[in-house]
Amino acid sequence: MFHGRKKQEYKPLSEEERKTINAKLVKIDTINKTMLAKRANKEYDEASLLQTEKFSYLSPDFATLWNYRREILQHLFEKSAGDFETLEGKLKIVGKELEFLLKNIKRSPKSYTLWFHRQWVIEMGLDVEKSMIKAAIKAKLEEKAKQLKEAAEAAEAAKAEQ
Repeated sequence: MFHGRKKQEYKPLSEEERKTINAKLVKIDTINKTMLAKRANKEYDEASLLQTEKFSYLSPDFATLWNYRREILQHLFEKSAGDFETLEGKLKIVGKELEFLLKNIKRSPKSYTLWFHRQWVIEMGLDVEKSMIKAAIKAKLEEKAKQLKEAAEAAEAAKAEQ
């Protein structure tokens, strides 16, 4: 017994199983080469992000995949276009990324690369939330300053009338 499972006898793979495994390996190799070429060309777009998502289902422990995905997200956050334009949009993207990671973690719970990427996404989300809080505080302060200025002007006008 190992981890609550009985040891099973080794059975050699059938020809059909070998073909299935080889087909999957060829698919992984092709996608991997395409992804690495895109990374080398610094193609940081949403299509590449989608490709890394699809590839993660085939090979979730491939660290380069998650590094490339992180580079794409950082680039899109800095570029600030489309969904990445507002802080609310960025926070929504972080939420989607966490949902995507949860699906992968359920399928491969012992993958260190997934957990590390999840940690990075959470830290990125916290940074976005900090920015949102700072923006809200700044807006409140500006509003309060405007109110104080108007009150001071009204008091000065009332004093001038006397």
